[in-house]
Amino acid sequence: MRKILSICLLLIAVVAQAQIQEPVKFKSELKTLAAGEAEIVFTATIDKGWHVYSTDLGDGGPISATFNVEKISGATVVGKLQPKGKEIASYDKLFEMNVRYFESTAQFVQKLKLTGGDYKIEGFLEFGACNDENCLPPTQVEFNFSGKAEAAKGAAAATPAEKVTARAEDTKPETQPASQTVTPADTASTGIIGGADGPTSIFIAGHLKKQPLKIRIKNSIYRYKRKKVEKTIVANPHSLSETVQYAKDKYELTETAPADREYIEQIKCLKESLILQYEPELLGEMKDIPVPDFSNEASVKEYLGKIKTRSEMIAEMPDSIIPMDFHLYKIRIDDDFLEMEIDYTWNIFGMSYSGNKAVMKKFKKISRDLYSYYGVTEKDIKNKTKRYSSLVTNLSS
Repeated sequence: MRKILSICLLLIAVVAQAQIQEPVKFKSELKTLAAGEAEIVFTATIDKGWHVYSTDLGDGGPISATFNVEKISGATVVGKLQPKGKEIASYDKLFEMNVRYFESTAQFVQKLKLTGGDYKIEGFLEFGACNDENCLPPTQVEFNFSGKAEAAKGAAAATPAEKVTARAEDTKPETQPASQTVTPADTASTGIIGGADGPTSIFIAGHLKKQPLKIRIKNSIYRYKRKKVEKTIVANPHSLSETVQYAKDKYELTETAPADREYIEQIKCLKESLILQYEPELLGEMKDIPVPDFSNEASVKEYLGKIKTRSEMIAEMPDSIIPMDFHLYKIRIDDDFLEMEIDYTWNIFGMSYSGNKAVMKKFKKISRDLYSYYGVTEKDIKNKTKRYSSLVTNLSS
């Protein structure tokens, strides 16, 4: 009880401190460049002793800067958020990893393509900031830009840069812990499921709302638990074969036959994922499918059509193109089951499960046990590999 009270007091102190501290001040502006091209520029002024972290820092580290869209019409996002300026790279003892950050000032740029006519884009930049003693929770800089753009006409000459500065209320940083593992039902989402492995579906929902205090506290507790779990991880690996045998002996694990529909669907998805990751040149112009305008139904339908065409194209390719040794296993509790997916060629190990609350609790315990038994190597710990990240996430959730 005393430990729980201490954690709660710590969280209250962090939130209270974040409300009175504003060591980082951002402004955002939209610049129109050549016809049909624009960029949103976020510029930060950073107090002495503080630093703002750069983009793509990886799992287990500080909060990376990210560009997040809530609404968009008449425009599409081009590429990733780009850091600009004097970036410092060093080893961080707190996070026990190499990090990149900015001091005094920082700038992040996101390119856009304007499709012509009226455009509107709303969203936020999320960033992390620390000094030598503490860190702010993940912080958001909201933006809201709209206007009218001329469609690109052939090789039109570049027009002088035009600046559109967001209103003051749109650029004031808002302290808000971000969800790492939970997407509340009332939060908005416009995204693509699949990521680097290739999109598999799209979900479009309503407006993004502030997360309830309960969710923010849960997320803060999750981050606290994750750091605590990371300190307990030691190298004690077992092979995939050993893990399967362990699950058979302890949980009566059974293997799904290759002729079963579930197996066929799983290996089909794995094949597509592996080709997109390791043999994308086989797909020609279908390798990269541009993200659609989510506010435009026709654009989304066209995108889904291309995804389906690409999936069918990959399904017709001979299995010999990408070697696999895939196995699907199950652990049953009454009418529910936990699935364990393993590929011995690519060292893939994963689990998924469903059921009522009582069954989910049991499966969660089994999942943690199996992930812990599979374990990690010294190399996994040092390089913060996917195997390491999966173990930490499973034990922290």
